[in-house]
Amino acid sequence: MKKVNVLEKAITVTPDSLIKIFLVTSTEDFDPLDQRQRKQTHYFPVCVPYSKSFSLYDIFNEYRDIDYLKEIFVIDDLPLEGKIYRITGTGGAIEYATTRGYA
Repeated sequence: MKKVNVLEKAITVTPDSLIKIFLVTSTEDFDPLDQRQRKQTHYFPVCVPYSKSFSLYDIFNEYRDIDYLKEIFVIDDLPLEGKIYRITGTGGAIEYATTRGYA
């Protein structure tokens, strides 16, 4: 996949669209018992916008103020094969992968 910024990419919602959005947060804290840093990553599914079309920028604007946001994954799994987009917590976006073989 090309490493290009696709934040303006529009996603069209249709009745047969299989669109999923996941927020990824990451926190670190110190565990005094183990005497080491502990890193925790959490994945949160969120609702797809009701509009017929939205851009990756709209998704970034909606969720960018969430504490500890690391990245957002938008999965546009068109019937059979689509794309997975990765948006960083700072607003960069790339086409991350295709959904072929995605489970």
